[in-house]
Amino acid sequence: MGGIEVRLRNHHAHIVQGNKLCDTRYLCYLLNSIDLSGYITGSAQPKLSQSNLNAITLFLPEINVQRKIVEYLYMLDKKITVNQLINRNESRYI
Repeated sequence: MGGIEVRLRNHHAHIVQGNKLCDTRYLCYLLNSIDLSGYITGSAQPKLSQSNLNAITLFLPEINVQRKIVEYLYMLDKKITVNQLINRNESRYI
């Protein structure tokens, strides 16, 4: 599986990829759920440097648990997307 590109507001990007201990999709969900502000440097042009990204400690469940979590979160994401589409369509008739 390929890496996931993490895009930040300042157009600074890092490519992160899982390994035998970490599912790439789980890593994506995890990084999007944690507060990274303590790792951001710079005031005029805030950025997450490679060294600060590497300094982030992640606590990972076993890979099979990660995959179950990803499956569940992915299904929720799909449900949210469907609900948003339904809501957009219904708002046309209000």
